[in-house]
Amino acid sequence: MTARRSPLALLLIPILVVFVIAIWQLRGQNNKPTSESSNLSTNTTNNSPTKSPGQITILPDDPILGNNSAPTTLIEFSDFECPYCADMVPVLAEVVGGSKGQVRLVWKDFPLPEHGEARAAAEAAQCAGKQGKFWEFHSKLFANQNNLSAGFYRNLAADLDLDLTSFAHCLDKHETLPLIQYNMAEATALGVDGTPYFITKDKVYSGTLTVDELKAFIR
Repeated sequence: MTARRSPLALLLIPILVVFVIAIWQLRGQNNKPTSESSNLSTNTTNNSPTKSPGQITILPDDPILGNNSAPTTLIEFSDFECPYCADMVPVLAEVVGGSKGQVRLVWKDFPLPEHGEARAAAEAAQCAGKQGKFWEFHSKLFANQNNLSAGFYRNLAADLDLDLTSFAHCLDKHETLPLIQYNMAEATALGVDGTPYFITKDKVYSGTLTVDELKAFIR
């Protein structure tokens, strides 16, 4: 004998379905992104990393924030047009600055192709680094992400009292581009999938972190 469902039960079924869909949509809205993914072509994307985090190369020209001989090294692949990378600037400054010389940050450029000014900004910052002003230039770029342009880089160089002739020559001859390209290639070999992307020891993390989360990550 087939059981008959009451009219009330039949009414409740579509209401329950609508309720479940609403909950699912709300959860999706709350899962906000914390990093920007790379849309690199198949020539530069590597879904199967060929290099482990422990094999990363720290080059002589890679900018370092903090004590150069600190026992703990944190490596960041970043992009000057990435808003999530900008969010990490004060967090990184607090963690490195408050480490009492125990943590150093190594910067590596990973300009994403969808960011039209990211590579030029990276070249400009590295050119400033040739005159010992990378981190000052870096902070100004992140504070002015909506103004990135060739004219802005030259004005910023003047504000930081750089040798403008040397700076312009560095930009015009793309003197720092090989460093950026090397780090981009290494990021691909490591399987870096977006920015910001952090490496310490044998651990990796893609996305933003709070001060406490970052301290736990490098511990």
